[in-house]
Amino acid sequence: RQMCIRDRIFTLLMLLCTISVFAANAAGTYTGRLTISVDGGTPTVKDGQNVIVTESDIVTLTIPDFSYSGYPKADVVITASKDATGNLTLKTIKYGFLRLSAKFDDGSKVSDSNCNISLAISAVLQKIEVTFVGTK
Repeated sequence: RQMCIRDRIFTLLMLLCTISVFAANAAGTYTGRLTISVDGGTPTVKDGQNVIVTESDIVTLTIPDFSYSGYPKADVVITASKDATGNLTLKTIKYGFLRLSAKFDDGSKVSDSNCNISLAISAVLQKIEVTFVGTK
């Protein structure tokens, strides 16, 4: 039996709704491994680190109690926006009173169940590499 046009349209609409639900399902908490290295030195690895993605596609990564170049410990808070395909664009990066510049490396992405972040931060003539690999 052939499907009538109404059944075909209904099936197509159901498929599109299902795709939309999966595409919008990136919000939540991703838990994984955070790796930080300064100027290519021995990396510091922290398991159980979280990245939070909100319903409005804002991605937040907090590196707690970060100590850098003799400065007192402070949280580094990185916020980014996520586009429809999961690619990230840096919004802000805060570490005490230091002004930092940073850039996401290619492949930094948040999908339905995976979060992969690679970020190069420039601060006080040093390069800090931050990577996070986690799942929801």
